[in-house]
Amino acid sequence: MRAMRFSGAHRAILQELMQSQYATSHELKAIQQNRLVSLIRHAYATVPFYREAFKKRGLTPDNIRSAEDLLKLPVVTKGDVRADPERFLSSAFPRKTLKSINTSGTTGTPLRLWFTRKAIQANYAFFARTLSWAGVGAADRSATFAGRVFIPPGQIGPPYWRHNLFNNNLLMSSYHISEATAPLYFKKLKEFAPVFIFSYPSSIFALAQYGGSYAQFCQVRPRAIVTSSETLLEHQRVAIEGVFGCRVFDQYASAEMVVFAAQCEQGALHLFPEFGITEILNGDRASKVGEPGELICTGFLNWAMPLIRYEIGDAGIWSEEVCSCGRNFPSLKAVVGRMDDAIITPEGRQVGRLDPIFKGMSGIKETQIVQEALDRLTVKMVKGKGYQEKMGQEVVDQLRKRIGEAIKIELIYVDHIERSSTGKFRSVVSCVRNRQRRDQSPGS
Repeated sequence: MRAMRFSGAHRAILQELMQSQYATSHELKAIQQNRLVSLIRHAYATVPFYREAFKKRGLTPDNIRSAEDLLKLPVVTKGDVRADPERFLSSAFPRKTLKSINTSGTTGTPLRLWFTRKAIQANYAFFARTLSWAGVGAADRSATFAGRVFIPPGQIGPPYWRHNLFNNNLLMSSYHISEATAPLYFKKLKEFAPVFIFSYPSSIFALAQYGGSYAQFCQVRPRAIVTSSETLLEHQRVAIEGVFGCRVFDQYASAEMVVFAAQCEQGALHLFPEFGITEILNGDRASKVGEPGELICTGFLNWAMPLIRYEIGDAGIWSEEVCSCGRNFPSLKAVVGRMDDAIITPEGRQVGRLDPIFKGMSGIKETQIVQEALDRLTVKMVKGKGYQEKMGQEVVDQLRKRIGEAIKIELIYVDHIERSSTGKFRSVVSCVRNRQRRDQSPGS
């Protein structure tokens, strides 16, 4: 797989990206426009879904020449792609030349995607550029915590990791981290001495929580920690940086290859204009700066299965701050998380970004908020070292301040909070939002 990711066009694309990161705003706009025009012509000529969408609206490729023109096209949902993925496949590529993957995201419902080799190589070129912002390289010695299951769940003793010599990588299980095993993880990481760690936020945070108890073992000092695939909460960042003595650089990307953003040296979360076009919508209008909205993304990389104006299911907020890093990239103030990761009140309010509730509560190991109905939610809590009984009530009180009195809140204590099928942790799960999406889906 590494040969596919880092061979072929990868090196040339990376060299190009290292130059374009300092392009002027005018140059970046021209790059975007040229890539959009080429993608639109390709999709119209070779992809059944888009050819039909254009004809239904009386459009031709000449009508879509800028980001503003994209508003003339329909928003594409995951349900659209899942219902008939073949309609999104380009006839320009023989199927046997494509790489196919199945992704379920946090919903657990499979979505099949196809990619060209060049798209995969380009995607990893963008990834390599983000690593350079953290002061590390793709070929550096690394440790990874992700959702892959490669250690039997019932395994009691080490090793809880596998060493990939070819990739110079230590793949560590996210599913076996506990107070009993933490010293073993720390010792192995110290022995391996990774230049950087790539991880789900929840996995490296789970290990970081034991850093104080096992200070004699926790002498791991990577140059950087790079997080992705989940929303990185501020209290997680503080704990991780404190234990490992390095900065955390967060990334935001998608399996569909429609959006890529990463934190630069100054901490700004930059969207990559060479990767695609991102809209943030609040209903039918563009969101204002500082106002959360749904991310609608158009990816330039994958011509085998182009996704234009794709509703990725996450919410974001534009930033108006000008970054001092010297790059003329747009910035996100935050990726608020999945649109599912928001509480919906009986009045119709969407309450997201709930992580400040847990600020300063070091005795809580993990918490998940599950909204079962408009008027009912459950707070699942795993007690940590130093937990005090008042903490549970403080969480409920802080949550009440944000959602009001109309929703019943039940606090329950659990030993462990289940991850998704891909090993990701979700701090908020809205069954209400999921039901609404199913009710609105085609054929329901």
